Amino acid sequence: MPPVIRRAESVTLTPDATASEAFVAVAQECIEHWRLNLDGVLHEREMSSLHQLRVGIRRFRSAISLLRRGLDDPSRLRWIGTEIRDLALPFGEARDLDVLLAGEYAADLTREQVTRLREQRDAAYGTTITIQPKVVDAGHHSRRLLRLTVSTPRRTRTPWRA
Repeated sequence: MPPVIRRAESVTLTPDATASEAFVAVAQECIEHWRLNLDGVLHEREMSSLHQLRVGIRRFRSAISLLRRGLDDPSRLRWIGTEIRDLALPFGEARDLDVLLAGEYAADLTREQVTRLREQRDAAYGTTITIQPKVVDAGHHSRRLLRLTVSTPRRTRTPWRA
């Protein structure tokens, strides 16, 4: 059975939501987005699952960059953004090889070149399997961080649009 490929979903924010509330809503969607595509990457080496996993990670990192300034303690998010960036790098190599093999360029390659690229792709996906526990752990840490962010008493209610 083919893996379920989970695309990004929109997040609805109210105009009076605080930066913390906006961040939590967006981050939860991003974490769920990458988590639900992880099985397709690990077990099926599914190109679309890998693409969607990377989209979820990029959206999460963007949310950190855009919304952390409105939080009481933005430094809480800096370390997780760096960790997620570092964990995403091997997924990028696998994605690059997927695109190369699926694109027009592949038609001009010799059989030996295609074989070598497929071997490199398999190795890149193998790397994603070895870092999978760290990616899952990063999602777990991100959820813990979200709980801390939400539970932090706010002295001011900074609107997310500020």
